Amino acid sequence: MTKSYAALVALVLVLTTSSAFAKVVKKRDPVKDSYIVVLKDSVAENFVATLAESLAKAHKGQVQAVYENGLKGFSVRLKEADAELLSANPDVEWVEQDAHMYLSTTQTVGVESWGLDRIDQDTPRPLSSTYSYAKDGTNVRAYVMDGGIFAEHDEFLHGTGSTGYGNNKG
Repeated sequence: MTKSYAALVALVLVLTTSSAFAKVVKKRDPVKDSYIVVLKDSVAENFVATLAESLAKAHKGQVQAVYENGLKGFSVRLKEADAELLSANPDVEWVEQDAHMYLSTTQTVGVESWGLDRIDQDTPRPLSSTYSYAKDGTNVRAYVMDGGIFAEHDEFLHGTGSTGYGNNKG
């Protein structure tokens, strides 16, 4: 009877301790059943994909993407209760709800606005503390002077990028 009681106490301790340290970051306007899992730095980069699949399977989830560079982690589809349990895993730094993001054509600017507040106004004063983007980027050419652009990257393969050389001797 004493061993059963000790085992029960140990189980209760584990369950209450792990739920007390659950680390799910809640977001405004979350994507239903979609989470980003950030792994601890101690997880080896070559083990991230394997660990992601293992953790997702153990918590009835499905891996959507694996992040091995810059951030060790993965995105996963699973229920909220399972996300809470997953966040208590010792290899997990935190779990964060995925959220909808929206673009705005007006942004609030502060003192460090690099003059944006001034250039979108017809009159010099008073400043409005906002900058409004009047254009949507259609027919805009951006000239980038940088030797580190990988022109064959997937984002440039659909006619969105081109390379060239120009020299203005003026």
